Amino acid sequence: MTLSDVWKYLSSFFNSENKERLVYFFVNVFFAVIIFLIFYTIARIVLNKIQYVKSDKEPTEKRELRNLEIPSPSQGDNRNFSQLYRNFIANFVFYVIILIGLIFAFTKMGFNISTFLVILGSIGIAIAFGFQNLIQQIIAGIIILLFQYFNLGDLVKIKSDIGYVQDFNLVNTTIITNRGEVIVIPNNSITVDSFMNYTKNDQIYVLLEASLSANNRINYPELLQLLVQKVRQSTYALDKNEVYAVILDMSGVGTKIAVKVKIASADFFGASGAIRLIIRQTLEEENVKLLDNYY
Repeated sequence: MTLSDVWKYLSSFFNSENKERLVYFFVNVFFAVIIFLIFYTIARIVLNKIQYVKSDKEPTEKRELRNLEIPSPSQGDNRNFSQLYRNFIANFVFYVIILIGLIFAFTKMGFNISTFLVILGSIGIAIAFGFQNLIQQIIAGIIILLFQYFNLGDLVKIKSDIGYVQDFNLVNTTIITNRGEVIVIPNNSITVDSFMNYTKNDQIYVLLEASLSANNRINYPELLQLLVQKVRQSTYALDKNEVYAVILDMSGVGTKIAVKVKIASADFFGASGAIRLIIRQTLEEENVKLLDNYY
């Protein structure tokens, strides 16, 4: 095939009839893009309007944990329509508007929309059968929303992980721990395993444990009473009369004790750390040995 043959082949597309078709096609593509951009702009405006609601109350100070910002819910929040709900609804509406924009754009370009929707439905069914674990996570995410498990910025305990809720979607939840670790947890773990929301109550009880070596010769009643007296002096102890020290377990290798105290949920990490330090210092002053590798 020579260059002249190639040129003749290409030139055949530029006869009067094909020119009209090409012009018609490109005009439709142009208008389809314009239509999609209009819907995309509307979707972005709606997203911002729903997500960011102005409040007459003073904004809360930014909270940070090891240079990672912790989301602070809007002061206009309530438990029935929190920032978490706003984010979910805003994203849902955003993608619905984008989908409508795509349908209009494809229609303008001459695509058969019914065929497009059938293909989309088939893909959805295939995903449902092929990714059953994903479907379970999405269902768990819907349950979390319906039963109001938490809001953005809440302090929660999921299994053994404690942290602030940084982000949420229907598949997983992201929390920040006091060590600055960002942990992504599947939503079905939250609904199936142990879960606690500390922020739902202004005041909470914490149980701080210590394991003592069996090599100690201890007067346990006196030691427990001393721990109670020391912890009562902490500014984090909200009710001085509700500080308790108890024995949780005894074995051949040692004895596990715990101090129970009421603190403000907002001070969870600071209070827990300060009271643990009081317990440690008191035990050292009394020459009480801890089990190896406990702290």
